[in-house]
Amino acid sequence: MTTPTSIDTTAATSPPRLPLDADALLRYARARVRAFPRDANVELRVTQFGHGQSNPTYKVECVRVDDARTTKRPPRVLATYVLRKKPPGALLRSAHAVEREFAVQRALSSRAARRVAVVPVPAMIASCDDASVLGTPFYLMSHVRGHVFVTPGLERLPSAAHRATVYRDMARILGGLHRIDPSAVSLRDFAGGGGARRESDARTYSARQLRRWTRQYDESCRDGGDAEREPCMRELIRWLSANVPKDEPGGRLTHGDYRLDNLVFKRADGGGGCVAVLDWELSTLGCPYGDIAYNCIPYHLPRTRPGRVNASYPAFEEGPLPDGIPTEAEHVRAWSEASGLPNPMTSGTWPFYVALSLFRAAAILAGVRRRAREGNASSANAAAAGALVETLAKRALLVAGVPEPAAAAAAVDDLAQSRVGFPGRSSIASASASASTVRAPVGFEPSERAAKLLVSLRRFMREHVYPNEVRLPTARLLSFARRASFLED
Repeated sequence: MTTPTSIDTTAATSPPRLPLDADALLRYARARVRAFPRDANVELRVTQFGHGQSNPTYKVECVRVDDARTTKRPPRVLATYVLRKKPPGALLRSAHAVEREFAVQRALSSRAARRVAVVPVPAMIASCDDASVLGTPFYLMSHVRGHVFVTPGLERLPSAAHRATVYRDMARILGGLHRIDPSAVSLRDFAGGGGARRESDARTYSARQLRRWTRQYDESCRDGGDAEREPCMRELIRWLSANVPKDEPGGRLTHGDYRLDNLVFKRADGGGGCVAVLDWELSTLGCPYGDIAYNCIPYHLPRTRPGRVNASYPAFEEGPLPDGIPTEAEHVRAWSEASGLPNPMTSGTWPFYVALSLFRAAAILAGVRRRAREGNASSANAAAAGALVETLAKRALLVAGVPEPAAAAAAVDDLAQSRVGFPGRSSIASASASASTVRAPVGFEPSERAAKLLVSLRRFMREHVYPNEVRLPTARLLSFARRASFLED
């Protein structure tokens, strides 16, 4: 299936993959939605958005049915909503929290929040926790017209200035979110357990996140045998457990899944600014460094061939970053200025937050994989998403500088291209940063020994062979190569 590089929110829907009872929803809307059209001759036309891996999301159009009967014109749309609901079937604990989505977005729409920073969200219309209505809890919100950019390189935008504007908006809005005092917008207890729990969790947010996502991953792998086939995930869990920061800023509102394709921009060229931030399911109170690190995941994913898009976690295309796209360091610095918080890349803990973000992404995809097996996944490409679990774990181990398992240590090309140096990076990653990059299909990176040999070979070719190949006969070059140190072992 081809994934588009951008999504028009007015058109990017298809017949529901997970059925929804339109008649039951119509009865609910007539009774509970204040501005719902009161015309008796209306019905609901329901389609499903294809992007996103978690909570099923539907476009709900209220149409006048007699228009089609009396004229040849299509039915007139009187109102358009978006519905988010929990998926059916057995769910992991604390997952698919549509109630929290509704609460945080309503709070961000308040005057108190907007006096500090404008974090654009859809208007919240109604929330229903009665599973008898549609099978699972759901909420209704306004439909925001605009465009969602899927590829982080924004290659289709007309200029470097347009790309730079999108990234500035992305950093500015996240920084603004982290400036809002949760108590001022009635979210003091948003992390659960009251104010005392909030103050305690402020110091242990990363430990809490690691426990939660380890549990989610274990539950997702139960009875499937996946954990045994994913040794990098186990190695990553061990490293993260041993490297949780002892002190970190906490108690801030966090989005939890802040990525480019959860932002709606007004125009297809990125102009007009961001008009909505979507998908607040993982929002909580905690350390804002986790949000900005998660937002930087594309800088650490295997580069893709031009025109190929991984829908689960889109990455940059092969080659240098497109003009106008900031480096990771520039993007994090812009967020730091917008939030008023210290730049996390100046401390030795930044690799931890990036590795934790990649681990969370892998754990999320493990859950998608399980739901795909059970037949209740919301995304059209859910079955393929699970194949990335171990690949994301390998990238996290690389960021952490952990050389084992061996297959994880050699996927070095994209960290070199992102122009970021991490304290404690492995020797193979450091060597490769100054060498030609190692290209391999996702999940098929060479072993550590092979990658080291490739780095040495390419260095030798660049320094000795290419400058002399027009002058030396082939026999002498081969003789020289046999004596070279990189072939001794």
